[in-house]
Amino acid sequence: MLDIKYIAEHTEEVKNALLKRMPAEELDLEGLVDRYMQYKTALHAFEENRAKQAKQEDQVAKMEKGSVEFKDELAKLKEAAVEVHRLEDDARRLEQEYQEHLHRLPNIPDENVQAGGKEANEVLHEWGEEPHHEFEMKDHLAVAKGIGMLDFDRAAKMSGSQFPLYMGDGAMLEWSLINFYLATHTQDGYTAVIPPHLVNRQSAFTAGQLPKFEDDVYWTQDELCLIPTAETALVNVHRDEILSEADLPKKYCAYTPCYRREAGSYRATDRGLMRVHQFDKVEMVQYTVPGDSDNAFEELLARAEGLVQSLNLRYRVVRLAAEDMSFGMARTYDVEVWLPFAKMWSEVSSVSNARDFQARRGNIRFRTEDGSTRFVHTLNASGLANSRLMVALLETYQQKDGSVIVPEVLRDFMKKDVIKTVE
Repeated sequence: MLDIKYIAEHTEEVKNALLKRMPAEELDLEGLVDRYMQYKTALHAFEENRAKQAKQEDQVAKMEKGSVEFKDELAKLKEAAVEVHRLEDDARRLEQEYQEHLHRLPNIPDENVQAGGKEANEVLHEWGEEPHHEFEMKDHLAVAKGIGMLDFDRAAKMSGSQFPLYMGDGAMLEWSLINFYLATHTQDGYTAVIPPHLVNRQSAFTAGQLPKFEDDVYWTQDELCLIPTAETALVNVHRDEILSEADLPKKYCAYTPCYRREAGSYRATDRGLMRVHQFDKVEMVQYTVPGDSDNAFEELLARAEGLVQSLNLRYRVVRLAAEDMSFGMARTYDVEVWLPFAKMWSEVSSVSNARDFQARRGNIRFRTEDGSTRFVHTLNASGLANSRLMVALLETYQQKDGSVIVPEVLRDFMKKDVIKTVE
C-alpha cells in the first residue's frame, strides 16, 4: 500500500512513476487526493464537534436535574449527539472510499525501472553454454514418460487438467531438489518455516493478492485462500508487530506447494509442467531496515543464481519492466533457465523488492535506536520454483537411451547417478 500523505504531497511525481505500469485512464490520483482531503476535513469536523459535545456533557452533569436549564441543555445535547453521529458516518464513508481507491494502486516502481511490458524487459547477463545432444532430443513429457516419473492422465482423473502426479524417481527427484534448496539456505542463516497453506483475507491483502487478484486464487467456503506462493504466508509472520532494529534482517525460507488458478489464454508451449495449478517451490523472504534492502536484493539474486549454477543449467537474468512486475513490487529481476527442446527461456525465480508496500498493508514496523518506529522493507525470491526447472533438467540431462543423468549436487539426496528408463 502506498503512503497517502506522500501521494498528496508529491502527486505529480507519483503519477509519472505509476504511468510506467498502468494506463492513464485507470489512474486518478487527483480524485484520490481530493477524496482524502474531504476525509480529513470531515474528520476534523467530527473531532471538533465531539470535543464540544464532551464539554456540554460535563456542564449538564453539573446542573440540577429537573431544572428548566437542565432540560434545555439536555435537548441541545441530544441534537449535538445526532450531529456528531452524522459527522462520524461521513468521515468513515470518505475514509472507506479513498482507501478502496488507494488499495487498488500498485507499488511505485524504482526510478531505474523501464516503462512498458515484456517488450521493455532487459537481459542483464547470461551464464552457461547451450546444451548439445548428439541424438534427436525429446521434450520433457516424453522424457518423463520414459522414466515413469509423471502421470498427468491419472492426475486428471483425481483433480482435473493441469495437475501433475509425480511417481517413483520423479517424486524422489522433486524432493531432492527441495531438500537441496532448504539445506543450502538454512546453512547460510535462513530460518526454515512450515507455514499454513490456507490464509485469511488480511494475509492475502498484506501480500498484495487483494483486492485486485481475488479471482486468481482458490477460495474455500471459510473465506480462506490457498497460497499462490509461500511469500503470502511469510510476509505475514510479523504482521502487526514492532521489531527491534537490532533483530533485522529477518531471513526465512519455506517449502510449500503453490496453488494458482492459471486462468486465461494458453500458448502452444504451455504443455505438461509449463503451466500447472499446483507446483512446488522454496521461497525466501527477508525483512530489512530500508537502508539495507538494496543489498538484500543483491544477496537474494546471488542465491537464486547460485542454485541454478549448482545444477549446471544455462540461465539468464532479466530486469523486468514496470508492467511485467507483480502488483506489490518496486523492483524485480527474473532468473530464466534455457529449455533445450522448445529453445526458449523460462522463469524459475523472481527476485523482488516490495520496499515498504507490504509492510504498510500489514503494519510491520521496527523501532529505531532513537525510539521512533518505521516500516520495514520486505523482499522475496524463489529459491527455486520446481515445475519449469524440472523441464530444464529433464531436457538438458536426457540421454540417448532415454535415461536422465542426476545433477551432481542432487546425488546424495537421490542415492543414484542416473534415472533409468522403465520397462
